[in-house]
Amino acid sequence: HGRQLSIAILDLDDFKTINDTYGHQAGDDLLRAVGEVLTSQVRDADIVARYGGEEFSVVFPETSKADAMKVVEKLRSGIEQIRLPAYPEVRITTSIGVSCFPVDGGDKTDLLVSADSALYQAKESGKNRSISA
Repeated sequence: HGRQLSIAILDLDDFKTINDTYGHQAGDDLLRAVGEVLTSQVRDADIVARYGGEEFSVVFPETSKADAMKVVEKLRSGIEQIRLPAYPEVRITTSIGVSCFPVDGGDKTDLLVSADSALYQAKESGKNRSISA
């Protein structure tokens, strides 16, 4: 519709270590817990999806980049607080990249590339942070 839309791509930091150390059941439980945090912290109009492996995406219709950044910081903090009863020693953080239409791209491919680039900046600058394109 030509109106603002923001997108976030989240990647769980060092997720492979969780699977390698505690097993795939712990990884599966952790992915479910992350999904619960994401869906509980966004609006009904927002779309949460597993993007692949240990990545998730969130689409924020009618949302500026600044407003999306506020939400993804809550998501990042919520994910950091996850505790699994069966695996109390498991801790996870997430790195997040955010982009916004039309500022960071004119179509879905450009938006995804911009968000992914911001995600890699978050990873390279120390992980457990949110960066916008």
